[in-house]
Parts: sequence; structure tokens; C-alpha cells
Amino acid sequence: PGLAPNEKKVGDGGVDGRGLMLNKLKDKSELVLAQVKGGKVTVSQVRDFVGTMTGENASMGIFISLDPVTSPSAKKIAASQGQIEVGMFKYPALQFWSMEDYFNGTMPNLPPLADPYTGKPI
Repeated sequence: PGLAPNEKKVGDGGVDGRGLMLNKLKDKSELVLAQVKGGKVTVSQVRDFVGTMTGENASMGIFISLDPVTSPSAKKIAASQGQIEVGMFKYPALQFWSMEDYFNGTMPNLPPLADPYTGKPI
């Protein structure tokens, strides 16, 4: 909830979804990006997404994949992005979320997001 699919399917610059955090952040944007990948996730895909996050000035990114990301190198890249603070809570700036997580009832750890269509709290 809170992420809307990118309407542009080809040439989307590596952005498959966007959302906005409700809370203003100090010295950062409220933008959350999502990217979806099928098949085995590669370290270069994760690096590319980090570049997209930087280029779009996004504070958070959700990398969605069919299978869980198991690569220690990919996990190290995600951890190197640090955390963002929203109020008294901290959230990983880059998170992996797989369809296995979805079917296990696990959702990404996100701060409150605005409804992408109305801008109101979800």
C-alpha cells in the first residue's frame, strides 16, 4: 500500500513504482521507489537500482523479486545504503522483498505512505 505502478512500461529508467512518505524528512526527499525483477537477482541489478535511487533523489527503495535475494554482495550493497529516520523509527533505505515474503505475509518495512492517488494517509 502506498506505491503506485509506473505507467511508463518501456524506458522507465528502472522505476516500476513510486510512493511518497507522509512525513517530511530533514535534508532528504520523501520519495520511495520500487523496482521489480523476475529471475535470479544479480549484484549489478542492485547497483543499478541504487544509481536510480540516487538519480531520482529517493530516500528509500524496495527491490521486488520473484525469489529471495541471497547474495551476500547484494545484501552488503543494501546495508551500505544505511537507514532513514522518520520520527523515532528507523527504516532500511534499501530493502529486498520477494514473492516468498508476500506469501509468508511479510510486507516491506515502510514508514507511513500517502495514498498515491489521493495523497491522503493510508
